[in-house]
Amino acid sequence: MITGDAAFSGSVEEFELGKTLFDEVIEYLSKYSDKKINTIVVPGNHDCQNLTEENKAREGLIKFAQDNGSEAIDRSDVEILSSMQSNYFAFAKHYNPVLLYSNELLNIYRF
Repeated sequence: MITGDAAFSGSVEEFELGKTLFDEVIEYLSKYSDKKINTIVVPGNHDCQNLTEENKAREGLIKFAQDNGSEAIDRSDVEILSSMQSNYFAFAKHYNPVLLYSNELLNIYRF
């Protein structure tokens, strides 16, 4: 399990560096154990790109969701809020197993 913050600021370059590191570790563990290494990636707060840039619309959606609960937001809100993780989603596809179901908030895998 790769438990978040594979990058510092969510840039493609940082994920490429992380991928190089994790690929080496996974290859080493696989050779050492003589077993296939299954992986799953979980995002962390640093896996979002452009978090340091002010984004009033995103901040407003987050506050609205916090004040009104998850039932007050719809799919379009989730798409906007999760768009800052597009680089992470591309990185995670490299490591996560067979995807059975996916949306911006939930992925179900088969190992």
